[in-house]
Amino acid sequence: VSHQRSTGTLLGNLRRASGSLEKPDHSPPTFSPPVVALNNVPLSRKWLKHRLALCDAHAYDAAAMKIQRKWRQILEPRKVGLIRLIYSVARKKHQQRPTFQARLAEHKERELEGIGEWHTYEKATLGQLLRCKVTLREVFEDVMFGVRTCLRAHHGLVYLRDAAQKRAKERAAEQAKRAEVRARVGAIIKRQRP
Repeated sequence: VSHQRSTGTLLGNLRRASGSLEKPDHSPPTFSPPVVALNNVPLSRKWLKHRLALCDAHAYDAAAMKIQRKWRQILEPRKVGLIRLIYSVARKKHQQRPTFQARLAEHKERELEGIGEWHTYEKATLGQLLRCKVTLREVFEDVMFGVRTCLRAHHGLVYLRDAAQKRAKERAAEQAKRAEVRARVGAIIKRQRP
């Protein structure tokens, strides 16, 4: 007797021997192996649990893939290039701030002196805690500056693109109209010639 079986045959035999493998959504998966061996081949409890775990993993993986496929269909695509541009502009603006330059110089001094970061100390000073609030506000301002700048540029480019497409359609319509008028004039001239 062969010890290799397909998963479908194994699951069919397990369903017949132990009832249904369906489990409620609120409880973790449980499984009691059949008392009688399948096809007169002794099956260990560990092996059956392993096979059931593989089947469960396959079912969960298939469900996750189905959900992700639906997300890709439902959600509109993100403008990754625009988001990266915003972060790049915000990063450059933040690095140009005098407060950032001062923090960077202080950090380099601490490294040279062999002192660690301020957050590794037992207690932070009030000035360091207040500086965190100021730094966070500066970061938000820089990101908002990047958003405003990049969105203005993006909207300007979209407007120019739409205007160029509209002008191209108008030009094509004008050329078609000119060709039609030229054909009519040519037909009229041919009729008037003796």
